[in-house]
Amino acid sequence: MTTTTEYDGEKAYMCEECGMHYRKEELAERCEKYCREEGMCNSEITRKSMERSG
Repeated sequence: MTTTTEYDGEKAYMCEECGMHYRKEELAERCEKYCREEGMCNSEITRKSMERSG
């Protein structure tokens, strides 16, 4: 389950596995599922994170 938080002054959804933040809850859930199942991040998903997209 993702966590709702704030990142750079914006509402964000955080992947509890890797800590990346997303504007859309669906992306955070996809990231968390992938991280949990594969034991690493998926670059296609993390590319859309707030950390990477600015």
